Order: sequence, then structure tokens, then C-alpha cells
Amino acid sequence: MRDLPDHTLWHDDLLTSCDLQLGAKVVDALVSLHSSSHVTSLGQAGFSQLKEKFSPLPKLTEFQYNHTFVKPLLSTHRDNKPCDEKVRVKVDELIQDAVVTKAIELANEWLRPENATCLIHGDMYSAAVLANRATQNIKIIDTECARIGPEALDVARLVCNYVLFYHYHHQKTGQGSGPGKCDHTQLMADTVDLICITLSRYMEGMRKALQENFDKHLVWKQILLFMGIEIIAWISGPMSLACLESFPEAQIFCLNTALRLLHRQTLSLDARGVSQLIHDSH
Repeated sequence: MRDLPDHTLWHDDLLTSCDLQLGAKVVDALVSLHSSSHVTSLGQAGFSQLKEKFSPLPKLTEFQYNHTFVKPLLSTHRDNKPCDEKVRVKVDELIQDAVVTKAIELANEWLRPENATCLIHGDMYSAAVLANRATQNIKIIDTECARIGPEALDVARLVCNYVLFYHYHHQKTGQGSGPGKCDHTQLMADTVDLICITLSRYMEGMRKALQENFDKHLVWKQILLFMGIEIIAWISGPMSLACLESFPEAQIFCLNTALRLLHRQTLSLDARGVSQLIHDSH
């Protein structure tokens, strides 16, 4: 941040604004990373070299994995972080749902190194992006977890954060707008558009880049599944989004969205359909 004083965290910007053009640039950066490093672009020999070059720090990736795919879904999830009991009751329901259990099994399968398809950022949340709204410039940061993996994971983590912000803005609607205040109703609408643009632009960008080598059916299913798990993880903890922590109702809406996504992992649910599903969680 000291080297880029004119940039701000995309994560912080999304609390009070939603620049769709910047959002599109973030998507394009992911398409470029994933398509240029894809196993079908590099070939097996080139991909093996890439794997050797980007070996993640074991402790760091294990920590990240446990905080996303293990601790949030254990019966001991109440130990993860302080949380309203009605939210915890909802988490209890989710972790006993057969669809959620199956989703974790599939996620573990897709995360195996032998099933990796390209180089991924590995920690692609909204806080991993620096943005300059004046120049429309973005920088991707925090690449310590870069490794080979499923391209869908990066997309799902980014869009998961957008979903959380959507429910935050929904919670804040009705507070009025004016000098010094955000129009959260407008931010809700803009965030839905951001989600739709991100998903549709990514899928189309990868299709154009890889053509028949892009398995759109599998990648779309993976995105929806990883999104559902990621949303649960942010609410159940240990991860947390500060702006949501004091709004248990918004957290429950997030969990409802996660469950609906996990029940609808098909191409029949397109990007606009995902946006509508998120809106319908209220």
C-alpha cells in the first residue's frame, strides 16, 4: 500500500461504492492468469514445470484449507468466533444437510493436485485487489498462496465476497441517503450487477481463450459449489467480514444463499439466475 498510495483496497471500496468497470478488469485479470497457465495451453511438460515453480507454503495452505473447508463445518463451529445463537442454529442445520456434505466431498476431490488445471491466485478475496478509481487501474496482491488448482476456486472466492456485501447493503437499506451517507439500495442493485458481470464475463472469456478445451459445465458447477462452501465459511468462522458481524439476520440470509447455490449446481442456472437467487434469499 505504501508503494501505491493512490490505490485503495477493493474490499474497502465495496462498502461505499461499486465500480462495475473496475470489477470487469478484475475478471479479465483472472481470465488472463487462468487461460495462459492452463494445462491445455502449456502441455503436460510445461504444466509440470509450473507446478514445481509455484509450490505453496504447506503451513499457509493448510491453514487456509482448515479455515474454509474444515472448521466452519464441524459440530464444534461455535468455538470458531462469537456469533448470535440463531445463526449457529442455522449452521447446525446446514452441516447436517446431505447436499452440503456431498459438496465438501466434491470440493476435496477437485482440490487434489492431480486435478489441478491452471495457476490460481489461491487467496482471491476482494482484499487481494488494489484499485484506483480515477485511473481505472487494478493490482492483484497477496500472492503467497499462488499454486496450481481449479480455476473455479479463485472466481468463487471473489464472488462470495460480493454476495456478503450484497446482504450487508440489504441490511443497511432504509437508512436514507444524502451527504456523508451511502445509498445502500443502489449499492444492492450495483452489487447484483457486479456478480452477474463477474460470472458471465469470466465464463465467456475462458470460452474464447480455450475454446473446446474449456469444460464450461464442470467449471460452472465448481464455481457454484465453492461459492456455497465459502459463504458458509465466512459466516461460521473463523473467517469474518467485519461489516456483517453485528447483523445476524444478514448472516442468516447469507447462509440461505449458500444452501440455495449448493442445491442448484447446473448450467440451467446462469449468471443472471445466480443473481436472482441471491436476491430471492430475502
